[in-house]
Amino acid sequence: MEDMLVPDAVVGPKTIAAIDRFQSKQFDNKPDGRIDPNGATLARLNELVAAQSLNARIVQVARGEELFWQNGQRNETDAAVSLRLVDYWAAVGQDFSEAQMQDEEFHAKWPWSAAFVSWVMQRAGAGEHFKYSAAHRVYTSAAKHNRQENNDNPFKAFRVAEKKPQVGGVIVNYRSGSLVSYDNVDNGDSHKTHGDIVIATNGKEAIVIGGNVGNSVRKRTVALNDQGHLESEAYFAVVIVEED
Repeated sequence: MEDMLVPDAVVGPKTIAAIDRFQSKQFDNKPDGRIDPNGATLARLNELVAAQSLNARIVQVARGEELFWQNGQRNETDAAVSLRLVDYWAAVGQDFSEAQMQDEEFHAKWPWSAAFVSWVMQRAGAGEHFKYSAAHRVYTSAAKHNRQENNDNPFKAFRVAEKKPQVGGVIVNYRSGSLVSYDNVDNGDSHKTHGDIVIATNGKEAIVIGGNVGNSVRKRTVALNDQGHLESEAYFAVVIVEED
């Protein structure tokens, strides 16, 4: 897989070169470095994205965000990320301003880690299957119910001992002394939780990307036990994406 470019909203030389390479591989005609609305290049890109599994699309979107945030080098109050944070909040039905995104006191009252996860899922094309929310407990509860009902929704939540972390899924932990568990996550209480998106596993650790981690988006590693399950007792749920 080719290295991903850092998203910067600028069609510069690297972006044009990447478009040229793509066009050279996909078409017989000479590349022009353009992606036009309703053009052949955009249509082909959409075809290739649609052919990927939802898990793969989730990973790609999460990796793109890690690059955009420069793996923690950009801070939540930086003007360069304000519009992105506005978009995260819009994914969960909240309408906030760029000025609010640059306010430390606002962030102290409105943690955005679940909005980040929701935005990634929405961007990846989860559609109506994912329960978009500003609270991790909400989408975890919905995925738990999907599992209990054995319905056709691909998002299912399991106890840590029941499932290993899977690429494209989410691992959920308690925070700030919360007494949340898999059994009581859906009891209606405002449990304090956090979730990270799994982008890879190697048997010894899961590599995850999370939002609002050190006031940024960061990639981290999480230890697994000898059976490949999450080692830390802070984790209580594993959300996976079941696909045919």
